[in-house]
Amino acid sequence: MIMKKEMSYIDSVHRDGAIWNIGVMILLLMFPISVAISFGASPDWGALVMGLIAFLCFTLLEKKGLISLDYDKPLNAPGYEAYPIQGSIALTERGQKVLEMMEFQGITEE
Repeated sequence: MIMKKEMSYIDSVHRDGAIWNIGVMILLLMFPISVAISFGASPDWGALVMGLIAFLCFTLLEKKGLISLDYDKPLNAPGYEAYPIQGSIALTERGQKVLEMMEFQGITEE
C-alpha cells in the first residue's frame, strides 16, 4: 500500500493553481491553432521570432535594472492619446552608468 504524503493547504492550493494555469494556457492556445488549421493559415514565423526576441531582450534588460518599462505613465506627446496601448520606456540610473562605462572603454555601436 502506497502512503500519500500529507500536503499543507498552501502547497495543495499552489499545485491546483499550477494545474489550472497550465490547462487554461493549453485551451487558450488551442482556439487560434484550430482556427488556423481549419482555414489553412500560418503566421509569419520570421516576424513572430523577431517579436519574441525583442520581448525577451526588453524583459532581460528590465530584470537587470537597466531600463524601466511603465505602462501606467503615458508620455506627454501630441497625438499620443490615440494609441490603444500607452506607456513609456526609460533608462534607469544603473543603465546610464553602464552606458557611461561602455563609452569610457571605447565601445561603440558599430
